[in-house]
Amino acid sequence: AGLPVLYGDASHPVVLEAAGIERARAVLVTVPAFTDVRGIVANVQRLRPQLPVAISLAGATAWRVVLFAIAACLGAALVSGLAPALPETLPGMRVAARYVAAGDGVEVGGDFYDLVDCGDRRWLLVVGDVCGRGPGAAALNAQARFSARALARTGSDVGRVAAGLNRNVVADAEEDRFCTAVIGTLVRDETGVSAELVAAGHPAPVVVRPNGNLAECDGNDAALGVLADATFAPTPVHLAPGDGLVVVTDGVLAARSPGG
Repeated sequence: AGLPVLYGDASHPVVLEAAGIERARAVLVTVPAFTDVRGIVANVQRLRPQLPVAISLAGATAWRVVLFAIAACLGAALVSGLAPALPETLPGMRVAARYVAAGDGVEVGGDFYDLVDCGDRRWLLVVGDVCGRGPGAAALNAQARFSARALARTGSDVGRVAAGLNRNVVADAEEDRFCTAVIGTLVRDETGVSAELVAAGHPAPVVVRPNGNLAECDGNDAALGVLADATFAPTPVHLAPGDGLVVVTDGVLAARSPGG
């Protein structure tokens, strides 16, 4: 029942000798991740052939914690760039968005949204979901968002924006990678907001009336990146004063409360 002795590097015999290994009853070695412990054990047994040696994985656990924290920070940085801050108000409209990543936040998901001023009281709305997670999903996420911006600013209608975005995804996405999205234009007029919406393989938008009634928007076209020659037919929707337009990704539909 002697006193424990701590030493810094068990890979060098001189350190073991300085630590008083000749008087030790056992050796516990804590190693970082990816360490080859064979040399450490050989050094100990060369000095004390019958001395029990235990290898602790606490160091490996600590390294995993550090790597996890780094990955989580990188994931948060990517998400902040892919989920932009939106204006709280537009002419005649109020805007709100919420982005909550599922899981532990380490892997970047494929959900994204954007609201782009196209001029002349016209705004582009995009809410999308790239299949999968990780760097590939993040890359297609960014490509889809910025491609939609560029296409909308050419003055194209929402059907052509969706078709152009689809061609880009088909051409550039990894094999078996696709994207669903709601793409729409919002135009303020004298009676409210006129919208044209395309749901490309995505959960349909829902209009919430002031009395609480819900109206699901009609129409659902192919997901982006599935069919190279897909066409997209916009659905006209009129939002009267007091109406709300709700667009979500499938993660909201699949979410459950703690009680199930």
